[in-house]
Amino acid sequence: MILLWKKGNRVLTAGETKVRRDSRMQLLGNDLEISNLKKSDGGDYICELETDAVLPSAITHTVEIWVGFEIYMF
Repeated sequence: MILLWKKGNRVLTAGETKVRRDSRMQLLGNDLEISNLKKSDGGDYICELETDAVLPSAITHTVEIWVGFEIYMF
């Protein structure tokens, strides 16, 4: 069995191998951790388990990045 992390159709990790070269991403066990988030990091992340079955098992996690705001007094 191989665990894949994807964002959209782009593979980020395959097993313990990082496919995308982004130093902000790391695997912690089966978890994908992204540090120093950017607004562009938001979206659907898919955790997919490749087995001998015809179709892989997958779950989608939606990440929303909330940007802070500032209040200006005049």
